[in-house]
Amino acid sequence: MLVFSFHHLSQAEQITHTRFADDMVIVVSPTQRNIKIVQYYLEVFGEITRLKLNCVKVKFTLGARQLSFGGRAQLVRSSIFGLQNFWCANIPIPKYVIHEVEQRIRTFLWDGKDKGPYHSKVAWKTLFLPLKEGGLGFKCMLSWSRVCLGKLLWNIASMKQTLWVQWVQNVRLKGVSVWAYKRRGRDPWYWCKILKVRPLVRQKLQVSVGNGDNVLFWYDPWCALGPVWDYLDETERASLQIPLGAKLSEVEWIMPGARRQTVRLVQSHLWGEVRCRSATVSWGKWLWSCYGIPKFAFIVWFLLQNRLRTKDRLCRWGMEVDPHCVLCGGFETHDHLFFECSYAAEVWRVILQRLGEYRGAKS
Repeated sequence: MLVFSFHHLSQAEQITHTRFADDMVIVVSPTQRNIKIVQYYLEVFGEITRLKLNCVKVKFTLGARQLSFGGRAQLVRSSIFGLQNFWCANIPIPKYVIHEVEQRIRTFLWDGKDKGPYHSKVAWKTLFLPLKEGGLGFKCMLSWSRVCLGKLLWNIASMKQTLWVQWVQNVRLKGVSVWAYKRRGRDPWYWCKILKVRPLVRQKLQVSVGNGDNVLFWYDPWCALGPVWDYLDETERASLQIPLGAKLSEVEWIMPGARRQTVRLVQSHLWGEVRCRSATVSWGKWLWSCYGIPKFAFIVWFLLQNRLRTKDRLCRWGMEVDPHCVLCGGFETHDHLFFECSYAAEVWRVILQRLGEYRGAKS
């Protein structure tokens, strides 16, 4: 007879689960055989768990080869990075997993495949830039993971009322502030990853002292210098005879004022600290307008990045192609193809004339 018992690290709190699964994503090649296999195992799963498949909520996504660059980019932003945000916000992600996921995203985006070699058209770092800075608004998974680790750290420091935070306080910290906790050799990997982001989070904490009832004297950055703990050595700390968990209002020289105290972490500030940066571009707003067609916007984005496979670039790559424009006979470059070619110039003249503009296309 099986007897239920708690895990030895969660017995005191009597915790059985800290996370619960909800939705599920199944990725499979769209063949009749694969669909039948998935259907069979979903039925077996339903018979065992009594959790039947709800056909009303089932959604199907087209294969990558049926999508343009713009469609694949939109799928990456909305679906793939949505899953990334969920997992990074709940558990630390190992670097090798992050690199493997990003490798597959690159292969999917550029070549429409799930794995294997790919032909990159634009530097991967450029894609991580926001739309207003000339990128595609993708999130660097490694940088975003650090931000989410900072959020987990802040949940612990602020003693958020969750089962996981309660477990960490009782099992890992045991009454010690997370800011003062010293790493040990037997600490698990995920815990070390969370502790590593303490310097980053401290820089971005926003503290309003008020009456000091909830401000930690040693660890919260309540003064202009930052946390007092960082500016005193062990002897000086001991000489003050102030307990490690003391609040600012408990110290003899109570700070004046009766405003409500707030200590908060602004996640967007953390992201601004770790993300890739570049100068703001003037065309970012209109290029990715909601009125545009993603496929054509992506082509224009390639043009602005000087990454279209025009004949001048093909010649530089050593390919034996005729470098002349098929429309006018001139040497084909980005500028020639879209502006200098006589055919393109006539198209622009007609468009600008209908808009009431009488100027050159590049002016």
